[in-house]
Amino acid sequence: MFDMAMITAVGDGTNT
Repeated sequence: MFDMAMITAVGDGTNT
């Protein structure tokens, strides 16, 4: 999912 890269940038850590 695109969230993977997105969350990694924002540091949300939802998918990760």
